[in-house]
Amino acid sequence: MILISGLFISFWKNKFPPWVVLLIGSLACFSGYGVLWLAVSRTVQSLPYWSLCLALCVAANSNAWFSTAVLVTNMRNFPLSRGTVAGILKGYVGLSAAVFTEIYSVLLHSSSSNLLLFLALGIPMLCYLL
Repeated sequence: MILISGLFISFWKNKFPPWVVLLIGSLACFSGYGVLWLAVSRTVQSLPYWSLCLALCVAANSNAWFSTAVLVTNMRNFPLSRGTVAGILKGYVGLSAAVFTEIYSVLLHSSSSNLLLFLALGIPMLCYLL
């Protein structure tokens, strides 16, 4: 998936700006985690395993679209500090994992269904707002 998002933002730079890549990532995040939430919350009674695997693949790879848009945009904006910018941005990935852990345990009361709903709605809404 990261190759596809890289092709979107690099080769077709004039046709697909970074906000389009973020939009694709947020749609993949919403659809992937949304289907998983439907299955975990038992809103939909029975989904085949192949559809759950496909939804998990789409949801997990939505991060590739986000990171590609952010990384390429900042590499273009700061060409003389590419190493520092890449290090800071990749450091935020670890920091966001710690933040998600705290949100999961404190705000969502360790509920996997609430976490999937947060991932399906929260991250895409944040992308749309920004």
